[in-house]
Amino acid sequence: MLARLREEAGLTQKQVAQRLGMHQTWVSRLEHGSRSANPALLWRYLTMIATPAAMRLLEASRARWVHLAPPPLQHPDLELLQEIEKALSLLNEEAGLGALLRRRLRELGEELGRLDYSAVYIGEGGEAPLLAAFRQAGLRLDLTGDGRGSGMDCEVAIAAGDLFAIRIVPLDEDTMHRHVSAFCHAVIHRLDWLSSDTRSLPPGIPPGTEKALRNMADLALLTPGSTLRPDPALVLAEGRSPVEFETEVALRMAPWRRQRLLFAFEGSDREAGRHWLAATFATIVAGRQPDAQLPARIEITLPASDLAGLGFRIRQVVVPRLDGIEPRVDVLDHLQDPRAIILLCAPEAEELPPALRNVLQYASEAGIDPVRADRTALLDTRTRRSGPALKEGAGLLALPVLAFDGSEEVRRELANLVSRRIKLLRARQKEEVRLALGIAHSLADGSTVTEGALLGTALRPVLNRMRDPGRWISNPQDALLRLARSSSWRLLADSVRAMGRLAELDFAACLTGEVVRQAAQCSFGLMRDLRRIAAQDFGEQGAFLRGIVPVWERDFLLAVRLRVITSFRARLDHDWPFRDKDGLAVEDMVCRQALLAQLEGWFSRNADFGVAMEDAISLLWRKTVLMPLEEGFLGEPAAFNGACLSA
Repeated sequence: MLARLREEAGLTQKQVAQRLGMHQTWVSRLEHGSRSANPALLWRYLTMIATPAAMRLLEASRARWVHLAPPPLQHPDLELLQEIEKALSLLNEEAGLGALLRRRLRELGEELGRLDYSAVYIGEGGEAPLLAAFRQAGLRLDLTGDGRGSGMDCEVAIAAGDLFAIRIVPLDEDTMHRHVSAFCHAVIHRLDWLSSDTRSLPPGIPPGTEKALRNMADLALLTPGSTLRPDPALVLAEGRSPVEFETEVALRMAPWRRQRLLFAFEGSDREAGRHWLAATFATIVAGRQPDAQLPARIEITLPASDLAGLGFRIRQVVVPRLDGIEPRVDVLDHLQDPRAIILLCAPEAEELPPALRNVLQYASEAGIDPVRADRTALLDTRTRRSGPALKEGAGLLALPVLAFDGSEEVRRELANLVSRRIKLLRARQKEEVRLALGIAHSLADGSTVTEGALLGTALRPVLNRMRDPGRWISNPQDALLRLARSSSWRLLADSVRAMGRLAELDFAACLTGEVVRQAAQCSFGLMRDLRRIAAQDFGEQGAFLRGIVPVWERDFLLAVRLRVITSFRARLDHDWPFRDKDGLAVEDMVCRQALLAQLEGWFSRNADFGVAMEDAISLLWRKTVLMPLEEGFLGEPAAFNGACLSA
């Protein structure tokens, strides 16, 4: 940036060094952003350049940042951030609408100040998003043979770095123990199944996890170059009790030898580094790396990425495979994250797989991020594509669709697509900032009094209706009861054996999802009249209200989700509904009826819990929606007892 200013002024480094009376090396270090550069030297440099752009940068470098973190001088929105900082100082003592503006401007300033984003790949099977992310990073991943079906059960992050490296975040001991227990339980069930007349195959664990555990315990079904052989896990389980079998499997895995967390390429050849990285990744996720644990998350760094050089720091994140039951907490977190560009991976973009449809439907019903469509795209991951690479407005929700085959041309197209989605998000934020800045200046000179009074008069009857929301939730257990009555009841039984914390089905997350869905439907109805008034012509304040209503609703539903899932986890840990877990390993219909009876009995015993949830949600509604509305647009300070939320 400094070099560009110098060149625009028609000066060379040597000329600048002579005028400043220093060696040219110091000027070079300054222009390349050396950390040892003295601020006084930067000011002398800019003063000597003396162009209008240089003087603006000089002013920015001398600015005092109190409310926002100081942005780098090369930040693309530096001048707008300076305006936000000045407005925050202007509004520092304001109450009512001024206080609301101050909070919102600080949020927007923090968002605009950051330049880091994520490109999140989500798919039903897991292989498609993983292959897409690796192709975009210029890596070739072999998922044939032993690798097929592997690596789908942990999150993978890819970011630019100084070297080719892989860091493992291992599963915690409790989760690892549950995986081993579930694997051994499934093997014993298969042993019983082989000697029974039952035709339905007994439940198992996720295929990627099972493959890795088998390899770690030297119980693989097939080895390279071998012919079909009896399942070694079944052979090992014969004649052993469940406890003896689980102990033997755990000893075979030798966890005390699996302590290595970081793998780094030591050569300098980039092509060799890419091959090493892909091969090492495949061995880790397949459980064939003798010193590596089973990962909960894998973080990959490589010197270059096709998502680099866009003006933003973008990391790629691959979400573990979806199963089509209930949206997981990690998936919802990514959907809710305003800094995540969502890339839905499907082999046929015209027909989304059921799991992706379920996620999008839930996100819509639960009010997750009203501008989600602005940061979402579909990747058609067929290896052979026909027609144009990018089709705007095709498929579900009129999202852009990219036929992604991993070619260099299409990789550039995906990078540009991600960049355009980020710029669209930032343009929306900057538009809201300019509106808020206009209101802030109007407040300072008192020119918003009339339109504020008219808006307050229109809002008062709506607010009275919003103060009495009625009942928020009804029968959240229906989410689990539906599973117990459906073909997915075996998954429910597996989750019961894992104390409700199975990756594919988390009891607390499933119940919370139903509560949030119901709360979203209720809040949407309550805020319908508010949106109608905000759409009318009430000047800048009306426009500001129109932009902040979705933010309030998002904050409300986020608060509900965090509050409810914590409460459900605590209650389930204290009072687990299923005392006899092993009693579920019986005939199909008997098991299903047992699940239904125990679930319904638990919710009957915990009726008081539902009342407490209602009270907590009502308090969150008041704090996140009613209080800002009352204080900001009606000038009515609202009392709130935050201690109630911990009840």
